[in-house]
This record gives sequence, C-alpha cells and structure tokens, in this order.
Amino acid sequence: MDVGQSWKIVHAESSREFGGQERRVLSESVGMRDRGHDVSIATPRGGALAHHAADAGLDVIAVSFERSRLLGSVRRVASLLRRLRPDVFVTHSSEDSWPSALACRIAPRPGALIRSRHISAQVSPGPLHRFLYRQSDFLITTGEAIRRELADLDHFRPDPTARGAVRHALGLQAETPVIGVVAFLRQDKGHVVLLEAMRAIHERHPGAVLLVIGDGPERDRLAARVKALGLDPAVRFLGRREDIPALLSSLDVFCLPSIRNERACPS
Repeated sequence: MDVGQSWKIVHAESSREFGGQERRVLSESVGMRDRGHDVSIATPRGGALAHHAADAGLDVIAVSFERSRLLGSVRRVASLLRRLRPDVFVTHSSEDSWPSALACRIAPRPGALIRSRHISAQVSPGPLHRFLYRQSDFLITTGEAIRRELADLDHFRPDPTARGAVRHALGLQAETPVIGVVAFLRQDKGHVVLLEAMRAIHERHPGAVLLVIGDGPERDRLAARVKALGLDPAVRFLGRREDIPALLSSLDVFCLPSIRNERACPS
C-alpha cells in the first residue's frame, strides 16, 4: 500500500458498550476519515458504538459477532471482505477477531489484517491462540513503545486555569481534597475497591470528595454501595464526560483501581 494514497479501512468491534476501547475505535476512525481515508465500522446493530459512529458520519455495517452464531458471523465478514476489498481490516475484541480470522481463510484477504489487543493480560498458550494471532499481519498491543509513539502528553498536561474553573462548576472549594477515577463502570475496573478505600479516607479526611467519571452497567450497584457505606456526601457520579483533560486538572489524586487486564507490566 502506498503511504500517500487513500485507503479503505474497516474496523470490527463486537462490543455493544461505549467504554475506553470503543471510544478509541471511534476516535481513530474519525481521525483516519478526516485524513482522507474511507472508513467503516462493523459492529452490532443497536449498540452504543454503532450509534456514536453513525452520529459521526461514519459508515456502519451491522454484524452481530455472537459466539453462539460463529459460522453466521464468519459468512457475514467473508461477504464484507468480498464486497469492500479493504486495504486495512482491524479487529479489537475476541468475538470479532475469531470470525474475521476465519473469514480471511475463505474470502480475499485485506491488504493488512491487524489485531488490536487493548488489555495487558497474558494470552493463554495453546494451538487455538497461535492460529488466531498468526493470521494477523500486524499486532497492536499495550506497551511502552506504543505509549511513546501514540500518547498525546500535551493534551493531558495539568492546567491550573481549568482546575479552578472545574472546581467552581462542581461546587468544590479550592482546598477540598479531590480524588478521581475515569473508567467505564464495569466490575473489572475495581470501583468497589476504591469505594472501600474511600470510606477509610473519609474517616481521616471528612471533607475529601471522590469523582466517579464514566458510565456503564455497574452504575446502580455502585450507587447502592455508596449509600451502604454512608458515603453519599463524599462520592459524586459525573457520568460520561467529554472534558476529561479539564476534569483531570481538578484532581489532587487520580486512581485507576482495575483488578485485572490493566496492571503494570514490562513492555
């Protein structure tokens, strides 16, 4: 593929949610579209990513990617490959990577098949995973080398002006100790662990506040846990926000208490 030419790019994402991984898929797709490339997203109909991608003006291709209907997903992806002949085909989750890898065995291969692995958990050894990963031309995964190349440090640089403005908007005093977490609200992000820690923190620092930034299926359960711990005045659920750099600037402490997949690991 010529670096200077316009490419046909297809992202496959089986998730129906809209957490960090799905946001990355959308952001990358919009960015490549705005650079002149033809970008489509294959994702389940009615999912949050499908909704946001359509709102962004991207081409959305409905594919269910259900584990129980693997053969149907394989046929759908194979048909997509025959029809679109993409230059780049990127998979992001297990449920979309398997049918895509198999479809490439019965349909014309894209110019490049890329597997993006968004977690740091070790890949289980065995012949099935060896088959899956050997189908890819390129593998993108977490690691220091990728961070150095892709991280936009200036975007998240602390902004003292934003700190004061955000705190004022949230009704927080300048001297209030503020802790924050930015994550999709699901079990493996460890919010419950942070709430338990917040109870201990609040005993020593009664004025401390925890900002829970993000949304997801665990919202109601976490809110109930906050009440059970007597932390109603100290924990605020801000929901899904787009002003993350400004919110981060308002914090004294950022905590990501994930209990799996995002642990520190060598690159």
